[in-house]
Formats: sequence, structure tokens, C-alpha cells
Amino acid sequence: MKLEDMLAYKMAMAASDLSESLYNVYASYGLVMPEWRIMATLGHFSPDSKVMSAKALSQATRLDKVSVSRALKRMEHNGLICKTLSKNDGRFFDVALSPRGEAMYSEIIPKITLWQQSKLKNITDSEYEIFLKVIENFSA
Repeated sequence: MKLEDMLAYKMAMAASDLSESLYNVYASYGLVMPEWRIMATLGHFSPDSKVMSAKALSQATRLDKVSVSRALKRMEHNGLICKTLSKNDGRFFDVALSPRGEAMYSEIIPKITLWQQSKLKNITDSEYEIFLKVIENFSA
């Protein structure tokens, strides 16, 4: 089997290309990849509670604890998040987007939507549904 025919290689190359292309969208806001993942996660996955622990963010973003910690420090310094002591365990913090972070997220999302539409322009809806099903099967 040739390297370029190996599934893991193809997926890694596609993920790298997509990630680099997406970076060009959020980088203009001064964000790096871990910060964007955290912002996107807080903006999307915690709409009801609006808060997540650093551990939950690490799991949701697939980032290691050190990367999450560094990103949160930088985001807090830049006024994008608010940290509060956890009501469940006072040794930990809950994290939420600040009003500035929410505004930035709301500004970036339409650009991400356009970026995704451009990436999918030559793919039919049914092809995309099959692709998503295949991806989900890898994670199962």
C-alpha cells in the first residue's frame, strides 16, 4: 500500500490542510488554534450554563491540560473569558466567554460559515451526510 492511499495519512493531511485554512479566518482576531477551539466550544456547547471547567474544555477540544491552561491565561488577559470559582468544587474554576469574547465569537461565526460553505461547494448534501457518517464511525 502506498502512503498516500493510507486512511490515517489521508485524514491527517486533510485535517492539517483544513486547520491551516481555518486559521486564516480566526487569526485576524489575534487568536491561535487552542484559543479558537476554546472560544468555539464555549460559544456553542455551553449555551445554557454558559460555563465549563478547564477539564471539560480539555476533553471537548481534544487539547491537553497545559495547552488549555495557557490559552485560558491568554484569553483572560485579553478580556475574552471570565473565570469564577466552581460552585461544585472551590479548588477549580468555571470558564465563560466574557461579553467581549461573546461579541468576537458572534463576529467570527458568520466568517466560519462562509469558509465552510466554500470548502463544501463541490460536495453535494448527500455526499456530505455520508462523509459525516463515515467520520462518526471512526470515533465510535
